[in-house]
Parts: sequence; structure tokens; C-alpha cells
Amino acid sequence: MTRDRTIATCLFVATVGAYLWTLCPSVYVEGSGELIGATWWLGTAHPTGYPLYVLLGHLLAACMPSASPAAAVNAATALLSAAAAPALFLLLRERSVTRASAAAAAVALVCGRTFWSQAVVAEVYGLFALSVMLVLSACLRARRAGPMRSRWLRVSGYLGGIDATCHL
Repeated sequence: MTRDRTIATCLFVATVGAYLWTLCPSVYVEGSGELIGATWWLGTAHPTGYPLYVLLGHLLAACMPSASPAAAVNAATALLSAAAAPALFLLLRERSVTRASAAAAAVALVCGRTFWSQAVVAEVYGLFALSVMLVLSACLRARRAGPMRSRWLRVSGYLGGIDATCHL
């Protein structure tokens, strides 16, 4: 398990580095400006408002006081999106997928053109992918938990409720 965590950490660090290297430094098209404003000022974006993204993005962006609001929120999105790589890797390892295959799947996800394009601007899709993987992991743990099953079912329900605040 220690080796899996090391690989997951390396996946996260490499993904963060790649995303920050290609990060959009300012406001991008579509709803990017609206999400930047909502996140920076703790406002409400278009429906559903994306409260989890706004709160996490604001917390991460606040850790970058020297960056512009757009760059800080875009960087926060990159960090949240990059977390999908280790989450997918560890989820697949729990399902007994080989390390090489799990790592390849994680790299394929975060290096995909569409995912990458949404990870370097203010968008909610990276966080949504991460939260879906967390829900799946909790559901799979509930399936094999035995006497702890009800606990993991409650955790998966809670995470599913949070997941609904990430995207429609």
C-alpha cells in the first residue's frame, strides 16, 4: 500500500506541475469570469451555484495572495482537477487493477484534451470527476464492509449529496 501511495503522490505532483505550466493566467471564455468572481468574492455563480467549488476554490485561492484573482482561482481549479489522478489510481488499485494499468488510466484521464482544457481554467468539471470517484470508492467499500456496511452507505450518501453541489 505504501508503494501505491507513493505512485499516487507522484501522479498528483506531476499533474499539478503540468497543469500549472499550462495554466490560463487570466479570464477565459464561457462561464470562467463568472466562476472567478463568485469564487474570489464568495458569491453565487449561475445555477446551481457550485457551492463546493466556490468554497474550496476560495480557500485555495486565498493561499495565493500575490496572484491575480483569475490566476489564483485557475490554479485552485488545477489543484482540484489534479487530485482526480491519484483518486482514480487508488480507486482502481482497490479493485485489484495492476499498478501499471491503474497509473495509465489515471494519466489518460488527466492528459485527455477535454479534461486538461477544463483543468487549467475556472471550471467545475475536475472537482466533479474527483467527487464522483470518491462516491464510487465509498460505495465499493460499503459493498465489502460487512458489519461496517451501514457506515459506508451513509458516507457514500453524504458524498453523493456533496457531489450534487459540484455539477448538475
